[in-house]
Amino acid sequence: MAMDQAYYYLLSPQDMASVGEEALSAPGIKVGYLGLERLKAISGMLGIADKLDRDFAREPARLRNSIDVYGDVSIGIINIINMADMEAARDRIAFIVRQDLFLLAEIEDADGSVQGLFEEAVKRLQGGGTLEKFIYAILERLLQGSGRMLEDMEQRFLEIEQDLLEDQADRQLNRVIYAYRQRLALAHNYLEQLIDIAEELEENENELFRRESLWHFRLFIGKAQRISASVQMMGESAVHLRESLDAVINYNLNRIMKILTVITAIFMPLTLIVGWYGMNFKHMPELNHPWAYPTLVLVFLVVILAIIYIFKRKKFM
Repeated sequence: MAMDQAYYYLLSPQDMASVGEEALSAPGIKVGYLGLERLKAISGMLGIADKLDRDFAREPARLRNSIDVYGDVSIGIINIINMADMEAARDRIAFIVRQDLFLLAEIEDADGSVQGLFEEAVKRLQGGGTLEKFIYAILERLLQGSGRMLEDMEQRFLEIEQDLLEDQADRQLNRVIYAYRQRLALAHNYLEQLIDIAEELEENENELFRRESLWHFRLFIGKAQRISASVQMMGESAVHLRESLDAVINYNLNRIMKILTVITAIFMPLTLIVGWYGMNFKHMPELNHPWAYPTLVLVFLVVILAIIYIFKRKKFM
C-alpha cells in the first residue's frame, strides 16, 4: 500500500507535539513516519542520500532483517512477521536513526498495521520521553502476538499428545507437526534477528544515544531472548511429538505384523496337512476309514489350540 502522507513529532521529556517536515532541520529530537519514496525525496536534506542509495541498491531479502551503522546515522530494514498469525501478509519497514532523529519508513503495509505500530508508540509517549524510549516502544510492538502464538501452540501440542495417548494418531499428524516446526523456526529466526538489531543499537558504535538510556535496548534484548528461548523449547517439543508419533505408528504397524505372523503360524501346519492329504495316491488306508474325517478335524483343532497355547506362554499374543 503506497503512502503519500507523512507524520512528524517533536519529542521532549515533557510532551510530544506534531510538527511539519521543515522541523526536521531544526534543533530537538524528532520522530516521524513516512513512505519510502518520501524518505528518498528528503534524504538529501537529511544528509543520508548516499547511504540510503547504498542500502537500497538492491531488493532487500524478504526474510532478513539488518542494520548498517555509519558515522552519524544507522539505517535498518525489518521484515515484520505477525507471530499471532504466521500466514498473514508480511509488512516491511526501514528505519533511520540519528542523534536527534528517528524515522520509520513504510515499504509494504498490507493492512495498515505498520502505521498503527507508529501511532501506538506516539500514544505511549504523549507525556514525553526520550529517543531511546521511543525506539524501544517500536521494537517492543514487533514482539506483539508472540505470547498468543505460544499459548495456542502449547494447547495444540497438548491435544496432539492426548491423541497419541488414546492411540488416535494418523500420518496426517506428521504434516501438522511439521507445519508447526516450520512456524517455530521462522519465529525463532525473526526474534534472533531483532535481537541482533537491538544489540547493534545498544553497542552504540556511532554514539547516537546517551549512555544512561541504553538500558531500554537491554530491556528489549532480555524480553526478546526469553521469548526466543520459549520458541526454541516449543520447537524441541515439536521434535519430541514427531518422534512419539513415529513410535506410535511403528508400534501399530508392528502389532499388525504380529497378528499376521500369528495367523500365518497357526495355519501353516494345517496347510501342510491339507497338502499331504491332497496328494493323489491310490493306497491311503485312512481315506476309507469311517472316522478319518472327524479324526482329521480333531487333529486340526489340537494343532490350532496347541499353537495358541504356546504363543500365549511365550507372550506373543
